[in-house]
Amino acid sequence: MASTFSSLLRAGGKSRPHLKGCRERHLARLAMLLAALGACLVSSFHAFVTKPPPGRSSVVKAPALGDRGAITQEELDSASLFTLIDEGDTYKEADRMFRRPVFGKEEWKKHRSSKRITKNLSSVFSSRIFRIIFFEVLLVALVAAFTTVFYDPAFASFVQQKLGDPTWKPFTVSMVPFTLTSFSLSLLLVFKTNNSYARWWEARIIWGGIVNTSRDIVRQALCRFQPKDNGLKEIVTGLSSAYSRILAFHLSDQTPADAKLLREQLSEMPIPESDVEDLMSATHKPMTVTGKLSHYIQKADLDTFTRLHLDQDLVKFSDFYGMCERIYKTPIPISYSRLTARFLSVWLLALPFALHTQLDPKWLVVPVSSLIATFIFGIEEMGVLIEEPFSVLPLQKMADGIKASIFEALEIDKKTWTTSETNQLELESS
Repeated sequence: MASTFSSLLRAGGKSRPHLKGCRERHLARLAMLLAALGACLVSSFHAFVTKPPPGRSSVVKAPALGDRGAITQEELDSASLFTLIDEGDTYKEADRMFRRPVFGKEEWKKHRSSKRITKNLSSVFSSRIFRIIFFEVLLVALVAAFTTVFYDPAFASFVQQKLGDPTWKPFTVSMVPFTLTSFSLSLLLVFKTNNSYARWWEARIIWGGIVNTSRDIVRQALCRFQPKDNGLKEIVTGLSSAYSRILAFHLSDQTPADAKLLREQLSEMPIPESDVEDLMSATHKPMTVTGKLSHYIQKADLDTFTRLHLDQDLVKFSDFYGMCERIYKTPIPISYSRLTARFLSVWLLALPFALHTQLDPKWLVVPVSSLIATFIFGIEEMGVLIEEPFSVLPLQKMADGIKASIFEALEIDKKTWTTSETNQLELESS
């Protein structure tokens, strides 16, 4: 487009008024094209919160989309880039629900495969990060395309004729400001990503502690409760499993679909129905389930030493949901995140003006600027994705693991109940 525009301008002159009119028509068309692209981008930006069409089938057990419906993984993987622009936030939240990996032997083999580099390179433009930042990268590409026209000698000649000023020439931008500020920008990005990763890792450590503590409570209950308290063993096991389910709900969007799922999960556990109702109606469910555990442990016939150890585990439960709330309710300072986003946006949008003087042929400024924007915007987006870790961690799968292990231990212990009760009766009769 720039070369065609250049040839048209060079062909023009005062002695050829018909070409001058043609040149002006082409310039007007170019202006209308840029205006149309800008209008499309603005309308797409406002449509970022557009809800998907009604009738989407719910395919996830704990949707984080609220009343916006649910998006299937097939829809997510096959969505075009323009669809992602139009429904960006909706698809972004849906994507978080399908990207909660739990690694096993096969996943680790794939992760360290010798072909991982080429495979990752081949999926650059289909990756979740690129699909999220496509709108921002497109803006940088449009600015870069504008610079190829702005710095064209024919464009300068045209402006000189229009202004009647033969000395006019387009401004130039040196790489020096970008070199001087790149270190500051890198510090902002490193701080953002490092702190986001620290929050994600702390959340994972907390949930690792929840797994261990839940198992320890049940282990002590099964080993130390008297045979006459076998019913309490079942209730304590059920409430220990319920803790992780309830905390996962507490850290979610708490939609009606989430609440329905939680009630179904609690109803499957050996918990009195009155306790299920209390838990579902409670404002702070994690604290309520911890109090229920304390209540039933208090009923058991235990020695002081065992009761003390179980109480220490319940104190850990209180600490765990307090730690999770601290992470969930306190983001990285908003002013810091906004400064990083503004600095990054201005830096990348101005970069094509400086790259134009460094590259030859000049059209390379478009792909080079777009590639740089892809990776730098990607780094910032990666920090945003994991800043709130509970919607990307596989909390339900961890809760499934807790349930499987403690109820397996309960079933094994049940095999000894008849024998233990018989031995207890013999001891009492003797």
